[in-house]
Amino acid sequence: MSSQPRPESRLSELEAKMAIQDARIRELSEDAAEEFRALRQDNKALFQHVQQGFEQANALIKETASKEDIAELRSDIATTVASKGNIDGLDTRLSIVEQRMSMMEGKLDQILQLMQK
Repeated sequence: MSSQPRPESRLSELEAKMAIQDARIRELSEDAAEEFRALRQDNKALFQHVQQGFEQANALIKETASKEDIAELRSDIATTVASKGNIDGLDTRLSIVEQRMSMMEGKLDQILQLMQK
């Protein structure tokens, strides 16, 4: 008897390992696709929020015709910027997007590593 397994056994073992690797790659690929979809939705929502703000500001500017109204609008904008309420919200959402991008980069690196094996 030989101390090495028969070729059929070795081939069966390689096929099993390959199936596991394929499953891992498929799972990582699905996870990456899901994260990209979520990221795309977040970006769309963020863009729509910013676009809506610009449209509201534009509509307000069109409504205000006098210099006094414009001066009051500038004061309101300065107060809003000083409070940074909207900016903090955008910073939070941007931070979440950056975290997801980092996760995606890690998953893509894992996929590449698995594919190179």
